[in-house]
Amino acid sequence: MQNGYLHFEFKIQREDKFDSLKVVIPNHWYSPDLRIDTKYPYNAFEIIVNGQIELKAKAAVFLQSMPFTQDREFLDLEVLYIGQSYGVDGARTAPDRLKSHSTLQNIYSEAIINNPDSEIWLALASFEQINLMLFDGRTKFTDQELEEDSIRFNKIQRGI
Repeated sequence: MQNGYLHFEFKIQREDKFDSLKVVIPNHWYSPDLRIDTKYPYNAFEIIVNGQIELKAKAAVFLQSMPFTQDREFLDLEVLYIGQSYGVDGARTAPDRLKSHSTLQNIYSEAIINNPDSEIWLALASFEQINLMLFDGRTKFTDQELEEDSIRFNKIQRGI
């Protein structure tokens, strides 16, 4: 702690080398009884103020939230797999499917062996398309499509 700021130094492993990244953040706790705890494998840490945990963070997520002006190459992400799950009307959801997903298990086992300096993150997303209107003037609609559009439009007007 120095002049109301906390000074961190992160060690970023790239294969068998380590780069140093210095981070300075405001000390919003204004306490001299402040310490940072981390344990092996040092990918998460806690800020403890007056004996109480005030902040728990994964290092990579914390660093992503920092407004760096320098190169952020160490946060480069690579998509290893894109899967799909349908959770409609009681079908298996993505979390249920991932519990015994062989492709995910293979990715984890290869990554641990070949890239121990990397982390694997799962990102689950849900996408739903809503098309309210189209203005291209060229599209021809069937009577059924026009009727469905009219029903949707009336629902929107009524706030349903």
